Amino acid sequence: MKPAWDELTQAYEDHDNILIANVDCIGAGKSKCAEVGIKTYPTLKFGAPHDLEEYRGSRDFEDLAAFVEENLQPSCSPSQIEWCDEDQHQQLQGYMALPMTELKAKIQDWENESQEAEKELDALLRSLQKQYEAGVKLKARKQKEINERGLSMMKAAQAPRSADLLFSSTHVDTPVRSESCCQVYRDHVQKEA
Repeated sequence: MKPAWDELTQAYEDHDNILIANVDCIGAGKSKCAEVGIKTYPTLKFGAPHDLEEYRGSRDFEDLAAFVEENLQPSCSPSQIEWCDEDQHQQLQGYMALPMTELKAKIQDWENESQEAEKELDALLRSLQKQYEAGVKLKARKQKEINERGLSMMKAAQAPRSADLLFSSTHVDTPVRSESCCQVYRDHVQKEA
């Protein structure tokens, strides 16, 4: 991933509105990483500095660059009112008018709701993983029972006979040995002529 990230950093090095940056989460940037919730490395985050989201897409240069172009344009904020549409501007003004304690409480409520949704998704994924594992075990147990009832032996018995079955002159189920195929075929052709 490092070569793709380095290329992306260089591509946007002088961009006016987009910052591609590295943070050393072990060294000097440790407190910043803790602040934005980085727990594993490498982790890619995007968005406004006050509201970073985790990037979960492909990590090759082409996909990263496409994501940047589609998603990392300037956004509406108190310092960038010019990027707000009318609805965003009104919403932002409403939030700016709230007392700080009320604003913090609303943010905490919605972050809790978001965390709860993440927990629900994690629980669902764990449940699906358990169901999948149980399904794999059930399929293996059923396959073993089917084989023990004789499927493997039936296939073993069928193999040499399948090689010898070419066609039958009288009935589809009548086997014809390969040694006699040519004679039967000649007899069949002579009767039709």
